[in-house]
Amino acid sequence: MSDLIPIEAESAPGQNPNRTPAFFRRAVRRLLRPVRQLFHYYQRDIVARMEQLESRLNRVEWLVEVSYKKADGLSSHLDELTRNHWALQSRFDAVVVQYEGLLRLLPGIDHRFETLDENLSAVHALHWDHVALARRLGAIEDVLAATGDTAKETIEDGRGRPLLPFPGMDSHDLKKSKVS
Repeated sequence: MSDLIPIEAESAPGQNPNRTPAFFRRAVRRLLRPVRQLFHYYQRDIVARMEQLESRLNRVEWLVEVSYKKADGLSSHLDELTRNHWALQSRFDAVVVQYEGLLRLLPGIDHRFETLDENLSAVHALHWDHVALARRLGAIEDVLAATGDTAKETIEDGRGRPLLPFPGMDSHDLKKSKVS
């Protein structure tokens, strides 16, 4: 500590040149001792706080590095999800186009079904007309058969033939076999 405060004083002849500076040195040392102790105390405290800050900074840097890695992983995951989303979107768009095409065909199909329904109704009505005609014809033949011999004679003469043969009218069956 003696070299911290250089005091170069000219000493008078006959005096000890080291005596005057030593007094000043001791006085300055005693005045500066509390400042020096405070400086050492604060220096230790500052060093300890600097170490704490440095460890916190290292922790923050580590967390930032981990966050970057997580963000990169999340970014790649989101990229994959985006690709999947676009694939699903394109498939959905294709289905929508097909659906719209089917919707455009629906009026034509509806018209065709209506036409088919009308045709089926006509066939069904024709069937019932056929049934009604057969019943009427059967009734007429029953009436003719009930009239007796005159109906048989008419049939045998060939002037009129029943459309539906009755069992027991053998002569009609015989004429058919003779003709063929």
